[in-house]
Amino acid sequence: MASIVSDMFSTTAAAAVVSAINLSNSFTNLMLSKLISRTNNLARLSVLENSAITRCRHKSFKKRLRKKKCFWIKPGRTDLWWRNIKEDRCLEEDWKKNFRMSKAEFLKLVDELRPFISTNPRSPRLGISAEKKVAITLYYLKDSGSVLMTANSFGVAVPTVTVTIRTICYAISEHLLPEYIHLPQDEPSLERLIPGWEQKTGFPMVVGAVDGTHIPIMQPYRNSQDYCSYKMKYTINV
Repeated sequence: MASIVSDMFSTTAAAAVVSAINLSNSFTNLMLSKLISRTNNLARLSVLENSAITRCRHKSFKKRLRKKKCFWIKPGRTDLWWRNIKEDRCLEEDWKKNFRMSKAEFLKLVDELRPFISTNPRSPRLGISAEKKVAITLYYLKDSGSVLMTANSFGVAVPTVTVTIRTICYAISEHLLPEYIHLPQDEPSLERLIPGWEQKTGFPMVVGAVDGTHIPIMQPYRNSQDYCSYKMKYTINV
């Protein structure tokens, strides 16, 4: 009897020991997994911190390299030419030569665009007037265009010219285009336009033209100067 009780006690003790060992292993594995997870989180935070520090250093380096603005308008750059034209100190033909329209047409265009391009009156700097913005854009678009030449002619910076041109072109396309250009919406409308354009230009199956086209040709033997375009090439303007 005593031996049986002893065996039962030994079996129970062994089971308890095994259970304790298993519990200890489970606890150890849990702590180990938590430690690994925490280590991974710390590694991720370290990577993020290093990348943030790198970005800050890069921005700081770019700011040091950026040239500080010393003045709003470079010395020697003036808009005297524009003021002379605006105040009628030049000939009327200078308007058409430089802006491809008369002064009356120019002022009408400015009045139509003024609500969309005027400078905010609350701005600390008055900025550029609506007349000058439209003049900058027309002067640039009148031929092949030179941003630097336009900037020098109006006494403004080169970035100001590019921003102004985009602003005016966007205002024209968004607000004036639907008012002045009406495309035919159906086939009968197209058929009514074709005979008029064919009679006017000699081109069949045409309903309109956006701009002229210079077709390159060989230099003619006679009166070749009549075919030399502003691009210094021999062309026929269609």
